[in-house]
Amino acid sequence: MNANHDDHPSGGNEQEFLRLAPDQRRTLNRRIAGLVAGAIVVSLFLKYWFTHGNALQVMQRMNLMCYLLSLGLFAIAGYLGWYARRIHQARLYPPPGGWLLGDTRILRGDAARIQARWVGICAAGFAALAIYAAYLPHSIASIRNPPELLVPAPVPSHG
Repeated sequence: MNANHDDHPSGGNEQEFLRLAPDQRRTLNRRIAGLVAGAIVVSLFLKYWFTHGNALQVMQRMNLMCYLLSLGLFAIAGYLGWYARRIHQARLYPPPGGWLLGDTRILRGDAARIQARWVGICAAGFAALAIYAAYLPHSIASIRNPPELLVPAPVPSHG
């Protein structure tokens, strides 16, 4: 799944493609299936985690989840920024050693730099989302907390 430009002529043909080998496509499909299965398990855990407990516990869990989401979004933004820099410096998309997710058209020169700018814009968007995710708990806390969030709910008596 790595981009290897050694097998391709360096002509300026805009319709030049890097194609995934069948074994690379199988590996990619297995990884995608694993990610989907992991996402299902995590979503079931989160559904349980956010629906069990009093309102204060759920609010604290939501705050924690926002901070963790922010860290993940910053990591994605950092990776995309680094990837955009590699494309820009190599003037080649995908850059040598880059991962392929499918058959990919090779871009060279100015077209590759334009692609690097778009990847950089996506990185900036993910960074903005990360900042918002980190700010979200503070904006919710700045609203006057209703009393039911500050005091744990009473335990009902059976009798």
